[in-house]
Amino acid sequence: MGGASAFGGPLVVGDGTGTGSPTVEHLQSTEISDSAPITINLNGLLNLNNFNEVISPSLTLSGGTVQTGSGTLTLSANSMIATTNGYGYIYGKLNTGSGTLTIQEFSGLLSVYATVSGSANIVQNDSYTFWTSANTYTGNYTANGSGYVELNNSLALGNINNTMTLNGQTYVAIYGNINITNQ
Repeated sequence: MGGASAFGGPLVVGDGTGTGSPTVEHLQSTEISDSAPITINLNGLLNLNNFNEVISPSLTLSGGTVQTGSGTLTLSANSMIATTNGYGYIYGKLNTGSGTLTIQEFSGLLSVYATVSGSANIVQNDSYTFWTSANTYTGNYTANGSGYVELNNSLALGNINNTMTLNGQTYVAIYGNINITNQ
């Protein structure tokens, strides 16, 4: 298709029952329309297969996983990641885009094993998140309501000049022998 989107509608991976291992695998970059919402259900996998992809406006991980390999999943400006059904995982490379990335939890934990870049401010609402990589994103981080931000790398919050704000009953959990400075 020469870089054109393979389809234009919403992408739903899996039927939500957890049966089997439903997978969507890229065969080239930009397979998904930049404006198509994506839902990855229980045991589902969106595998970018080392290609790059831009998505918007929302990514819902309902027990599903995104895996980029050496490619990058880029969120367009002002996107949202929602987790439901227990958990959601992102592996590889994630670019937060610009504006605001909203993380909303409806009954799950978002585990980000990806290296995170971009300039969006991250706003987490009533969510549980786990960040493991040495990230380079330059936006600020705000956690609202209840839940936690679990950090497993001294650069998990990106640039050391970023600001982290906790509101409500949200807390930070720091694991391993790491130091978080200037946040």
